Amino acid sequence: MKRNLFLFAVLSCLTLMLAALNPVRAAHHTESGAKVPTAYGSCHSACSKCQEVCETTLAYCSKQAGEHKNTAHIKALQDCIATCKMSEDFMTRGSQLSHSVCNLCEEACKKCAESCETFKDDKQMKACAEECRKCAESCQTMKS
Repeated sequence: MKRNLFLFAVLSCLTLMLAALNPVRAAHHTESGAKVPTAYGSCHSACSKCQEVCETTLAYCSKQAGEHKNTAHIKALQDCIATCKMSEDFMTRGSQLSHSVCNLCEEACKKCAESCETFKDDKQMKACAEECRKCAESCQTMKS
């Protein structure tokens, strides 16, 4: 029992030391309180906003008829939501793979924007396309 407590104490100390030595110290907080490395701040925010707008748009489309329920369009929205969530998660953790994930997110956002832009006279779809374009640009800038 004492050995387990000793190992726990040692591991706790090592964890604290590693956290203190983390090169990404500057950070800002998300709405949930999680710290996001400053380098990712604007991209993280763009992904969060895009995810929110796409989720609202997906719910909107489910209540509409016709092309709003087109399988390819729905998948574009779902892909955008999923990649934005994944990008946020990777950036929040300061993952070295954030740039790769943001590359995928950029592609998903562009496809979603293209799909939403086909609905010319629909304010919700236009707003979604605009948010997806902003997120794609932010992902492009972040990985540069």
